[in-house]
Amino acid sequence: MRAGRMLMVAALVAGGLAGCSDDDGGEWVTPEPSQAPGQEAAPLSSKQKTFLEQVAAADAKAAANESALDFGRGICQDTEQGKTAAQVTRNAAARFAVDTATAKAIVKAARANLCTG
Repeated sequence: MRAGRMLMVAALVAGGLAGCSDDDGGEWVTPEPSQAPGQEAAPLSSKQKTFLEQVAAADAKAAANESALDFGRGICQDTEQGKTAAQVTRNAAARFAVDTATAKAIVKAARANLCTG
């Protein structure tokens, strides 16, 4: 009887974990870096420079992160994947390690400068 209960609990836990996914937008994936290690960086476009300037105006530390452009592209990917504004903002806050208000400014900068369409 006890073994039956433990088996049932294990099945419920496994079933619950199988339902875990990114559907709720609670998790984000950092995009692959745009350049390979040791590869020389290409010059920044005017849009990329503007994005970084706007991020710096919102939070200097966030703009200084060497992955800031990749994180900004992640905002574009989240948007293209149809995530809600709240999910995109939450993911940006996690990527850049900033508060919600700052994340909103960064999302706005990314959409204006990095995202196409």
